[in-house]
Amino acid sequence: MKTYKKLRYQFKRDIRRGSCYCILSGLPIYDPKQLSLEHAVPLSRGAYLETRQDYNIFPAYKIINNLKGNLLPCEWAAHRCDILQNALDRHKLTRDDKEIVEDALNYVKVYNFQPCSICFLYEKCKDSH
Repeated sequence: MKTYKKLRYQFKRDIRRGSCYCILSGLPIYDPKQLSLEHAVPLSRGAYLETRQDYNIFPAYKIINNLKGNLLPCEWAAHRCDILQNALDRHKLTRDDKEIVEDALNYVKVYNFQPCSICFLYEKCKDSH
């Protein structure tokens, strides 16, 4: 298992190469300051050791990750349009964050987010889909 520091370094290296994408929005991440480590299954919703494994950690925009909160990937997929629109309507966002949220909302129709492909709880919850 890689440490958070090593994963962050790897994702920042990918940003410099132009090959780092937010798992939640599908948008490319250009600024390392906007990078956040996304736990597909939130720490509060999974087993302690499993949620900290490499296969549960992905790059994401900070603002998008904050908006996702402790939702599971399938919950995010079902409600992301409403969450993003609500953030634009009700939250006081910085200019950069507002631009990211607007881009993510516009990209929802194009980005084919498949939540079960990144979720280690898939076997447990597949009957509910």
